[in-house]
Amino acid sequence: MLIRKNQSLDEILSPGKTSNISNDLFASTITRHVPTYDCFWPKYDDGIRLPLFVVANALEYETLFADISTFYQNLSPLSAYVYVCSAEISDQLLPERKKTPSSTKIDDKKLRLDIALILAEAVTSTFLTHKDLTTSNIGYSVCAQTLAASIARATTLYPRVSRSDISERWELARRLTNQEESGVAPRLGAQFSEKFSDKKESHSMVSQFLRGEISEDVLKEFFVSSFGLQIESLKIREVYNARISVFNAIVEKVCRVDESDEVKVACIAYFCNRILPGSMNHVASLKGYAEKYPDVVFWYMAFASLSSEFNYREAISGVCLKLARDILKPFSPESRPSCDISVDELSIISRVSMKASVLKPKGHRAVVVSLVPGVDVELSLGIPEAVKGVNFEAAEVNGIDSQKLKSLLFEAIDLLNNNGGARGRGGRYVGKNKDGGI
Repeated sequence: MLIRKNQSLDEILSPGKTSNISNDLFASTITRHVPTYDCFWPKYDDGIRLPLFVVANALEYETLFADISTFYQNLSPLSAYVYVCSAEISDQLLPERKKTPSSTKIDDKKLRLDIALILAEAVTSTFLTHKDLTTSNIGYSVCAQTLAASIARATTLYPRVSRSDISERWELARRLTNQEESGVAPRLGAQFSEKFSDKKESHSMVSQFLRGEISEDVLKEFFVSSFGLQIESLKIREVYNARISVFNAIVEKVCRVDESDEVKVACIAYFCNRILPGSMNHVASLKGYAEKYPDVVFWYMAFASLSSEFNYREAISGVCLKLARDILKPFSPESRPSCDISVDELSIISRVSMKASVLKPKGHRAVVVSLVPGVDVELSLGIPEAVKGVNFEAAEVNGIDSQKLKSLLFEAIDLLNNNGGARGRGGRYVGKNKDGGI
């Protein structure tokens, strides 16, 4: 249980005290507006002596964070100790503000699709950058940093949160820390997730399947009749060794039919999964189609994850189980933040400084940024664009010039040593050996 108070910044930082109006005869009579915030304090003193939550709107963020970084630098970044969030977020998280109780039941279908989108984003990014499907490119560490992972975690904690808002925050955090361009894969994943989250997005048969409005049998019959795959749909269930050649024949037929790209790519992905349902082992077969159909891997992973044969506890050598842990891990509003800084505060502090002494990051050259309470992403502090553009040949010349400058400085100091003997103790460099260090 948290204790709710409406407080100004001075009251937040000095518990038990209230703002006083000066009675000085010469004090200004102009009324100054002092912003107040909806604060939630822990019931028991945890030693930090700050609220757990401060609820503010976007316009108030700048005032709050700027005041902290200017006048209370020892408490900056404030979001390392206090969750500063909007009412939309606090209403879904804090028991005192919730309108409906949280469900403790795990949504198995959502979890399966969340894992599918995370894997698909990592694989698609690898395909579109012409890299190989190695552990370093699609392993857990890569998957955990995807936009899909942040969206999965956020929508688990906050069912009504906007996916586009999380996407914007994720992109902002990367931009502020000078990350490389994320490419199109994250945007493809965000767009794909709308197919099963918003019924107004698409009324096609394939989207209806993702939303659970039609069965797999109905979808299969739709594909078979649309592309004339009566024979191939039977053959792909026969001898395993012949399934790849049958799949290739299906792709040729699909590409020749005049149908929408969404239906074509979904059909290709569906029958690719039928090679070995639920295994996700044949995603490499789709590499050649990623340029023409960029979302083909998303469809494949979605069909695989929804197959009865799929088991996230065993798939991809335990990677899926670890992703499930991250998505479902408990989050208590009564615990302090574990991040270094929130993306809202980072956007304000970055205008002045990104020094480690200001950010106080956990790791070397890496910072943990909170997108919303409970949704953190670890980002390396990338090289600023101005440094990235340095010509290495010019840098080498500058290095040579630097060596010359050092040599000249040493010679100047030697001259001062030789000429400064008459000054006795008053000479700054008296007593230094000519060949000695500075």
